[in-house]
Amino acid sequence: MEEKDRYSKSQILLSEEVYDKGFQSPGGKGYANLLINNIKNDPKNILVFGCGTGGEVALLSYKYPNSSIIAVDKSSNMIDICKTNLFYLTNVTFIQNDGTSSHSFGGAEQFDLIWCRDVILYIEQKQQLLINFNFWLKYSGQLIICDFGTNNYGKEIKDYCDDKSYHLISMNAYIDILKKAEFIEIEENDNTNMFLTLNRGELFSFQENKSTFILNNGLTMYNHFVARWKQKIVLSEMNQFNYYYITCNKRKKHIFVNVACDLFHYGHSTLFKKIKEQFPNSILSVGICSDESIYKYKNKYPIFCLREREITIRDCKYVDETLINVPINTTLDFINKHNIDFVAVSNEYTDDQVKEYYPDLDEDLLYKFNYTNTISSSNTLKRIKKYLLNHS
Repeated sequence: MEEKDRYSKSQILLSEEVYDKGFQSPGGKGYANLLINNIKNDPKNILVFGCGTGGEVALLSYKYPNSSIIAVDKSSNMIDICKTNLFYLTNVTFIQNDGTSSHSFGGAEQFDLIWCRDVILYIEQKQQLLINFNFWLKYSGQLIICDFGTNNYGKEIKDYCDDKSYHLISMNAYIDILKKAEFIEIEENDNTNMFLTLNRGELFSFQENKSTFILNNGLTMYNHFVARWKQKIVLSEMNQFNYYYITCNKRKKHIFVNVACDLFHYGHSTLFKKIKEQFPNSILSVGICSDESIYKYKNKYPIFCLREREITIRDCKYVDETLINVPINTTLDFINKHNIDFVAVSNEYTDDQVKEYYPDLDEDLLYKFNYTNTISSSNTLKRIKKYLLNHS
């Protein structure tokens, strides 16, 4: 059978008969459940990219009944079968799409989890797809990839890939393109030995049922499946056909606010708290201006020096990191250098002040907040002076 005929409707249904209802490759429901049980978060919006005939979609739907799932496949035959067999999954939408456009599913930050199994081996331009995955994921969202690769690109696997139109890469190459797509916390597992065990066991079971299969589908088709199975096993034993399981996360949203923070008070901590509430599960970086910058800005030096201010701010529970000696003016070059997504800006600034302090930032990069008007460093100094006068 030609590889181009592999995804005709009849062949898809035949593969289901061989591998398990809803599945197109060895392992079936058991292996899928094993992988699904490794999902660390509780996703509310899930993209299944390459849903096949929907076996894993159904398992995800059962495990996360309150989630909204978009299940996508390039094959119209796959989608038709899913819509026919899984019409009762009310939290699932099936879509025929190849994912080449970053706006395929409504734009950025749509999903908490993207699940992709046995798909990327067919795609030559893997980098762009992973960039799209990152675009579709919410900040801190999880990507799970189960896919074939090669640890040893020898002649045998090259011929096999040419015949099947596969584009296999090594685990290191996978890690490299995931990093270039700005994924973090990458965990890789080579599950080739598990894959081999599954293949050997399922081939044995298939051969045990030889007479029944031949009666229904013929000797030629039986020999086709056996030869295909054995070829995969041999290539895996040669360490040329490997099975990878990779999990990674999209980085957290990065928020920046630029402060002097002299005489640290509850107005500062309230601001930091508001930012973390507005952007949950984000990274808040607080930029602290140098003593000299504050002098130029306010015509006076701060009460506490830069080091003292940095220690005080760093210990605030809402602050994830501090950046010292930052410039008074926050520029596009600065936020690009530090991978900043939004900049917190006071609502009290006039348009001219915004242009002065944030000279080349678009409006959509600014998060405007209200100062706590019941306290300030200046008022605190006045209260200290008054106290000293009254108690001297």
